[in-house]
Amino acid sequence: MEYAGGARSLDVLVQTGDDSGATRILCDIVGRLHGAASRPQLPLTPLDQWFSDLTETHPLEMWLEHSAHDARALLRSTTHPTVLHGDLHHGNILDFGASNWRVIDPKGLWGDGAFDLAPMFLNPDLATPELTHARDAERFAARLSQVVQNSGVLRSRLLGWIRAWCGLSAIWFMEQGTEPVVQARIFDLALQQDQSP
Repeated sequence: MEYAGGARSLDVLVQTGDDSGATRILCDIVGRLHGAASRPQLPLTPLDQWFSDLTETHPLEMWLEHSAHDARALLRSTTHPTVLHGDLHHGNILDFGASNWRVIDPKGLWGDGAFDLAPMFLNPDLATPELTHARDAERFAARLSQVVQNSGVLRSRLLGWIRAWCGLSAIWFMEQGTEPVVQARIFDLALQQDQSP
């Protein structure tokens, strides 16, 4: 078993002012994963099943209902599903030194490739709530522009997946008794960006 012994960290890149560098690495990894993906002979969870905790409930909070609406619309409109990691963010990409960056903790999903770009927008704040890097409006807008440019995903579709992911993550947090502060803020930023010219 190979050890992730490199000294680099995407979280540290963000915290030391190189959010753009961390975002570029994340986008490169998503591109490599999806470029090499063909449906393997192992069980994969369809994305509509993954989102059922959000889409099959009727949340009381308006932003969560909006998030569920986004998820349903995106799931219905998926045309070219692919193998998905399901939780690609700064903490799930490790430095393996000479072997470069590698991904850990795949969820084994099947669905819209644009979804894999959404989890990075909540991090590193979600794992470390005292940070406010992801929740900074200017940084969010810059990250969004960079990801759209590097991935070729439609801006509106990416924003929809970000809002959908915020809702699903929030549902899971609330089930554990944790207030989804980061998710609510990122949802608002994604909504503002979708309403801006």
